[in-house]
Amino acid sequence: MMWLSPGGAARVRRRVIAGLGLTGGSSVLPNPLRLVGRAKEIDALRLALDQAAAGHSSITLLAGEAGVGKTRLVQAAIEQARTRKWVIAIGAGYSAESGVPHALFADAFVPILRQMDAHTVSALSRGGMAEMARLFPTLVAASQPGAADGGNAPEFNARMLRTFPCVVCWLTRKRPRLLSLDTLHRADAASVALLHLISRRAGDSPRAHVVTPTPPA
Repeated sequence: MMWLSPGGAARVRRRVIAGLGLTGGSSVLPNPLRLVGRAKEIDALRLALDQAAAGHSSITLLAGEAGVGKTRLVQAAIEQARTRKWVIAIGAGYSAESGVPHALFADAFVPILRQMDAHTVSALSRGGMAEMARLFPTLVAASQPGAADGGNAPEFNARMLRTFPCVVCWLTRKRPRLLSLDTLHRADAASVALLHLISRRAGDSPRAHVVTPTPPA
């Protein structure tokens, strides 16, 4: 895990896989607007992407007060991932959705999953359409009304939390994936728990997570 603080003195905590390091070349990630005074943060983000490309997952937290440039750094990382032809999932927390379970992940993953037909989604979730409907009601409701009716049994919730990591794993089978989650402090509790789950289960897989929590004023 890396913890970057763009504002003031940079604080960086890294979990670096042995044998990996920064690649050669410029430390500036491609972006129309040049980042100034962010060499350490850019290098750390590039290292996270390099680790993911080599098959080692990473999670980077960009910390700092509002307005110090966290979103700008995330945009630079997204542009680099696009250059590398990665799968990119982008989500943000909104105050109006703070009580909607898994809204942060719906924002990030529903646009990607909507590009697939129902049979493909069912296959990649190993037949867990009821669980997917509970996670992302807007994704499944139109094609399968009532699919989310799985009750509140602990067994169903456990299956639901097993299904989504399978989906995430499938999305990284052919290409690395960048997951960008902005304004985490506004996210619902279920989304925060799901982030914790997929981060713990990432293991050696080509995925990078970039998260930007903003402390309340």
